[in-house]
Amino acid sequence: MPLDSARADEQLRADLWIRSSISGQPGDLLLLRRELVARVVPALARLLSRRPQLTPGAADELDVERLFTETTEAFGGVDVVVHAAAGPMILGPVADYDLGTFDALQRTNVRGTFVVNQQASRQLRDGGAIINFSRSVVGLALPTFAAYAASTGAAEAITPVLARELHGRDITVNTLAPGLKPPGTPAEIAKLVAFLVSEDGHWVNGQVIRVDGGIV
Repeated sequence: MPLDSARADEQLRADLWIRSSISGQPGDLLLLRRELVARVVPALARLLSRRPQLTPGAADELDVERLFTETTEAFGGVDVVVHAAAGPMILGPVADYDLGTFDALQRTNVRGTFVVNQQASRQLRDGGAIINFSRSVVGLALPTFAAYAASTGAAEAITPVLARELHGRDITVNTLAPGLKPPGTPAEIAKLVAFLVSEDGHWVNGQVIRVDGGIV
């Protein structure tokens, strides 16, 4: 391929990645071909550093389906899905927690995770990989964290089930659960994502991996 064509192709891929994972609706969702993973590790680290927002995002199935369709049409398919979205950590005791806030948080995290995984299971190419994100608060059982832990724990419940459902298509499904103040930086977590979706990491499947320095 001529040099100019190669640069144009790389720029097109970069533009699509940004639209799919940062700028577009929903945010915090990465769709790409496996051969691009190594190139986007720095950008993935920035994605993991973003402050969560309580928005509909990935809970809108039409937006998620559109992103999959556009990516497939542009590049011939999707091999890797990284769903790093999570609503903000709005805390409070169970007795006093506002149910409107609870419903919004569950829509962002529970429905959002389910919708992304549903579309991924329909549209991912055989041999692909899905990475979800939870948080280590699910295992810490800290006071005031009940609503947030319940919402992020959805990824941990979905992951092993979907891994079994997609086993026949050789698609792996894993969840990463960083700590509250993890010793690992977003860049280091991004490298772990890159490993899990690579050929070397393909035998890791159906797992919840706590990236928290041993706090749980």
